[in-house]
Amino acid sequence: RSGVIEGTPRFMSPEQARGLKPDGRSDIFSLAAVVYEMVTGRPAFPGATAPEIFSALLRTEPDLRDAGPLAPVLARGLAKDPEARHPTMDDFAAALRNAA
Repeated sequence: RSGVIEGTPRFMSPEQARGLKPDGRSDIFSLAAVVYEMVTGRPAFPGATAPEIFSALLRTEPDLRDAGPLAPVLARGLAKDPEARHPTMDDFAAALRNAA
């Protein structure tokens, strides 16, 4: 729903954090954030509170140095601009498989 912020801040897409209407690319961002944390052992957008997480989410880029061969896939999945992300979840999954 547009204008409503719902979800776990650490795994929200930038458009969700702004209260815009999410689409499938928002899910790709969220999954990329989960995979990033699984691979690196830390959140892509750290913060102790929701406002700190939102600030990091909207203003910083994740540190991909510890993401190994998944770094380019995660960089695209975590792109701030939805148009720059993988177009579908199938494309994101294929990119993950090919990088591993």
